[in-house]
Amino acid sequence: VHNWREKLVDPVAGIWLETPTILGTILGAWLTSKLSVTWLEIVFSLFLSYVAARMYRKHSAEAPPSRFVTRLNGLGPVLKRERYGSTYTMGAGAALFFGGIAGTVAGLFGIGGGFLKTPIMIRVFRMPAKVAVATALFMIVFTSATAICSHWALGHIELRYGLPPALIVLVLVFIVDVWRNPALSTAGRVLWSVAVIFVPVLSWIVYGFWRLTQKPGFS
Repeated sequence: VHNWREKLVDPVAGIWLETPTILGTILGAWLTSKLSVTWLEIVFSLFLSYVAARMYRKHSAEAPPSRFVTRLNGLGPVLKRERYGSTYTMGAGAALFFGGIAGTVAGLFGIGGGFLKTPIMIRVFRMPAKVAVATALFMIVFTSATAICSHWALGHIELRYGLPPALIVLVLVFIVDVWRNPALSTAGRVLWSVAVIFVPVLSWIVYGFWRLTQKPGFS
C-alpha cells in the first residue's frame, strides 16, 4: 500500500511479467503432485546451493546483460516504460522466459518468486532498484493467490499449519505500514496497531472454539 501511494509500483510492467509467472506457478504446483518427496528435496537443495553460490559472486549493477539476454529481451513485442528518470524495456520473450521460471520455482518449492523477479527486473530489464522491489511485491500478491488456489485444488494445503503464520505476517505488515504513514498521529498509530492485533486474535479464538464444538462428546 505504501509503495503504491508513493507511485513506486509499475503495474503495467508488473502485469506484463506476472502473466507468464502465473502460468509457471500452476505448472510448478502440478509438478509437486508428480515428483516424489525425495526428488523434490534433491532439486530444492541443488537450487538453494546454486542461489547461495550466485550470492557469493560479485556482480556490478552497471554491467551490461549477456548477449543471450539482450537477444531474448528483443524478441516479440517490447514494452517501454519510464520511472524516476530511467527508461527501461521489457521484451515479451524475456518476460515469458524469466517469468515462467520464477513462477515454476514459486509453485514447485512454495517460496515467493520475488527474490528471483527483483534481480531479474534490475539486471535484465534495467529497472530502478526501488521500482523493481515495489513492483515485485505487487506481483507477489497474484503469484501467491495462484499458488494457493493451485495447491488447494490438489489437496496440498493444511490450514492448521498455514493459517497462524499467515495471520501473524499479515498483522506485522499492516502494523509496519501504519507506523510509516505520516498522516497518522502517534495515538492513531497505537490504536490501529492494537486493533489489527486484537481482531485476528479474537477471530482465531472464535475459530478454535467452533472447532472444539464440532468434536464428538462436546456438550
